[in-house]
Amino acid sequence: MKPEKKDILWYDNAVIYQIYPLSFKDSNGDGFGDIKGIIEKLDYLEWLGITAVWLTPIYPSPLKDFGYDISDYNNIDSRFGTLEDFDELIKQAHLRNIKIIVDFVTNHTSSEHPWFLESKSSKDNPKRDWYVWKDATEAGTPPNNWLAVSGGPAWNYDQPSGQYYLHQFLAEQPDLNWRNPQVREVMKEVMIFWINRGVDGFRIDAVSHMIEDAEFRNEPFDPASRLLSKPEYDNFLHLYSKNRPELNEVVAMFSEIAHAYKDIFIVSEVYLGPEDLLHFYRICPYHNQAPFNFNLVNLPWDAESYRAAIDVYEKILDPEDMRVYALGNHDLPRLASRIGKEHTRAAALLLLTLPGMPFIYYGEEIGMENSSISKENLRDTFTHENSGFTRDQSRTPMQWSAGTQADFTTGTPWLPSTISPPINVASEKNDPASLLTLYKNLINAKLSLPELQGGSYVSFSTESKNILGYVRSTSTSRCLIYINFSGEMQKINLPKGTYKIYISTDFQKESGEKIKHELILSPHEAILLQEN
Repeated sequence: MKPEKKDILWYDNAVIYQIYPLSFKDSNGDGFGDIKGIIEKLDYLEWLGITAVWLTPIYPSPLKDFGYDISDYNNIDSRFGTLEDFDELIKQAHLRNIKIIVDFVTNHTSSEHPWFLESKSSKDNPKRDWYVWKDATEAGTPPNNWLAVSGGPAWNYDQPSGQYYLHQFLAEQPDLNWRNPQVREVMKEVMIFWINRGVDGFRIDAVSHMIEDAEFRNEPFDPASRLLSKPEYDNFLHLYSKNRPELNEVVAMFSEIAHAYKDIFIVSEVYLGPEDLLHFYRICPYHNQAPFNFNLVNLPWDAESYRAAIDVYEKILDPEDMRVYALGNHDLPRLASRIGKEHTRAAALLLLTLPGMPFIYYGEEIGMENSSISKENLRDTFTHENSGFTRDQSRTPMQWSAGTQADFTTGTPWLPSTISPPINVASEKNDPASLLTLYKNLINAKLSLPELQGGSYVSFSTESKNILGYVRSTSTSRCLIYINFSGEMQKINLPKGTYKIYISTDFQKESGEKIKHELILSPHEAILLQEN
């Protein structure tokens, strides 16, 4: 049993903002976002109410996978700046009470990492066992039928040494061997290195893939795939290359390290259903780690689907388990493009009134949409070749203004800037009816209302299948939330009592207005009511 969590720590009431550093703000005109650019925009994040920032990788990298192929864990890529710049970012963020979470890529390194170059140099090299090397089968084929998430076989043949190495992603991303105690120790040292530099947490990448079956058995074919059109990878049940029981020790180790430094928080990237997510909570010895909950991102914009997914997740967790909700990230189509921009205001109210820790992907707060990227400007070519979708569409530069290059850079941006008036910070910041103003008000509510901080969650039935309703309550107060998933007006009979509007996505409804008995919801409206 986990020890009782007594202290209130920063992550108990936090709003996380994900920054994709390449695309956030360029300070020197080279077309790449950088650390100094992030420092320039800390005042904006403070104004918005953000309490923590998650940075995708900023380590030295050949950028075959945009930083998720690391060649040095203990340094900063020159495109982004220096270690001294990072130290200044920590200092300036902390002065504004903003915490810094860094990406920790644990499953693999770059094929240009010195560790792998040593491992590859000889079968007898001391670092050979730092990676996963296997002989070919007797037929001269790869060791088994495993496939890479990015497409093709998960094994790459090294001619000089006559063996295959495992890469569950790109061939330039060889998998580390987490069964090796030396690997565990050196990665533990990496975590401590960044903790000592002042980071407040880690987002751990691709956790499910970190340890494989010791017998390297073939993956079974998924019978359901015969009925569906899927990428090749999804035709198999990944029983032996993902989510192995041996992973428990590693996840627990991360929790132990975080506990040793008291207020470090870890969020793990996994894509699992609610019941399987519960396992990741239970294998941690402390309440300082949570798996991402992505169960809302693939749902149709439908009240009953959302209610079912949220209810299952909330019911399986203990009160002290940190809930984590995200509606977008750097690997997914933009929220506005995925669910429709007419629904983004309601989605914002949903995200910021649910329990736990919300993650906001940069640009969601102004309604950025997928950008159209011409073939000659594609950077994320391997994802496009494998699935037809390119992640470039959701990684374009932040739209700060309607000026040149959206005020992201004075040079040529690494991805084309999208000028989408009036979708930018400058035009929305002082507009009381803008999506950005709504996010600011919702974040303030999230951080100030006791019902939204530690209050319980209970959904309830409404007269319409198009309405998601739930109550957030403490022992002495409660808030009601109604979200209209439809484009039609809806009438709600309120529970007995008197309520006032705290926030509505319909800016024509005034905060503080008292309502009793009946509520009329506009099309696509979401509303937060506080009981008097």
